[in-house]
Amino acid sequence: MEKTLQDYFCIKTNKEIKFYSSKDAVGLIEAANLYIEKKNGKKLEFSVPELEEFIYECMELYYENGVSNILINKLNEHLKNVNIQCLVENIENKLSAIHLAHIPFNPHPLIFGAYMFSHVTSLGGFEGLKRCQNTDCHKFFLGRPNSKWCTNSCGSKYRVNKMRQNKKASLSKQFL
Repeated sequence: MEKTLQDYFCIKTNKEIKFYSSKDAVGLIEAANLYIEKKNGKKLEFSVPELEEFIYECMELYYENGVSNILINKLNEHLKNVNIQCLVENIENKLSAIHLAHIPFNPHPLIFGAYMFSHVTSLGGFEGLKRCQNTDCHKFFLGRPNSKWCTNSCGSKYRVNKMRQNKKASLSKQFL
């Protein structure tokens, strides 16, 4: 069966057309993780707090419930004024429709974030989305089904903390 949709999407801001794909999920995950770092007290210079919080909230909703009505409504709040133009392109000798989003130059960050999140999700960019099992972290990442930690160092920290808790518990049992 042939694909009906391209595995990319386009956004036009003024004169420039940019192409995005499901691989841009990494950038959205980084934005959500920046929000987590800021919540934990880390100070970051180059960030857009409102956008990071929005992406985090969308990621959290998607992680917890998949594509739910709550997530769809949250995204549609910001997408209702995005204009879409349909262009035609010749791809492998077949006529293909390309939908081009017209987002004004310097748009409100949530418009761009909602459009990116919705399209990356629809292209399957968040398949394999996980949350780090380290209680001090809880960052999002893309990983294999059996992955538990966002990085090797988080896995190591988790195991060290667990070992320390076990030692502490066994010591307290000895003295009771």
